[in-house]
Amino acid sequence: MDILGRWSELKPADNEVQEICDQVKPDVEKLLHMKFETFRALVHRTLLLAGGMHYLIQIRHEVEVQEDKHFKEFKTL
Repeated sequence: MDILGRWSELKPADNEVQEICDQVKPDVEKLLHMKFETFRALVHRTLLLAGGMHYLIQIRHEVEVQEDKHFKEFKTL
């Protein structure tokens, strides 16, 4: 259960979180000037605020080597 104004505990990524990653992947690739072979959500935290839900997501991506990165995404309620 998310508490207003507090980051949640670390949770395993689910289909909803992977869908967010799939949606932002082209923007991240453009921003970083890279093309990712894989872009998979591993774990995430959520922050519920009055304006919407913030997501802090750890992803695993692969270009030439496998790496983990974090990014933050916001969805209005």
